[in-house]
Amino acid sequence: MATAPLAITRSLPTPAAIAAAVAHAYPIAEPRECVLWRSFTNDVYRLTTHTAVYFLKLYGPGWRSAAEILWEIELLQHLAARGVAVTPALPRRDGQPFHVLPVPEGPRYGVLFAQAAGAKPARPFTAALYHRFGRAAGALHLAADDFVSAQHRIPLDLTHLLDQPLAAIRPYLAHRQADWDYLTQLAAKIRARLTALAAAGLDWGPCHGDLTLDSFHLTADDDIIFYDFDSGGPGWRALEFQGIYASAIQNQSDIWDAFVKGYNDVRALHAVDLAALPWCVPLYTVFDLGWAASQWVTWSGQCRLSDDYWDEQLQQLAQWEATQLR
Repeated sequence: MATAPLAITRSLPTPAAIAAAVAHAYPIAEPRECVLWRSFTNDVYRLTTHTAVYFLKLYGPGWRSAAEILWEIELLQHLAARGVAVTPALPRRDGQPFHVLPVPEGPRYGVLFAQAAGAKPARPFTAALYHRFGRAAGALHLAADDFVSAQHRIPLDLTHLLDQPLAAIRPYLAHRQADWDYLTQLAAKIRARLTALAAAGLDWGPCHGDLTLDSFHLTADDDIIFYDFDSGGPGWRALEFQGIYASAIQNQSDIWDAFVKGYNDVRALHAVDLAALPWCVPLYTVFDLGWAASQWVTWSGQCRLSDDYWDEQLQQLAQWEATQLR
């Protein structure tokens, strides 16, 4: 007796299948090589022709809606038109901005990008590099200030960054009441502080969402080309800088001062935004913990979220609060 197929959480198409789909749908040369480049939130494939290199981002199941992907594509088009060096999405032969691939768990969206010129920054990561990075980030935000889209993109607000992550985390701390109490108390402090700063004029607008050294290529002429806006959306610009700020604090580095000087060369970073930064670091940590509890665990397994994991993460939060929020 035949049985119904098992439900699938997430499938992984073969590189050969991806190469065939791209060759059929896009006006590029036949790929001579296709490899799975990275599998994380999304599955990214690297396709090489005789003349160019491309990347197909296959969005994870349920990660982004069609409207959210269109918002991202439109933002890239807007930035490129304003002179910001980005890697815009490549349309299909028929002009459609993205491709839909039929897979066992249901249709998944794919977007094709050409490889950005240059390469990721290499060590040493100097203050001069961060000054250049700050200038490029300021130019990106300045160009995005007047971006308007009819497409919906999830805002990077306290509902998305705090409330939903806490709901996902709660089951994993059910046997750790003291830790849950600490986390909710810290969340209340973050909410109160950022709500007050937002009322005082905290800068809000389209964000890249993940401004780190992994978010751009540096060319031989020291030009910065941004890519991977997958984490972006309308949000507080200060949140963009939390990773750089935290790294500078923890390593007693001058990179943050260099970044701020570069940013201010192009676009002002106001006192209210600087005041938000110490609070954006734990906010992003809570968001990241919620992402692990709601997304990572579904395709990587609950063993990832062991007590050791929570011990380490909560200890880091407590240390940041003790040294930076008092």
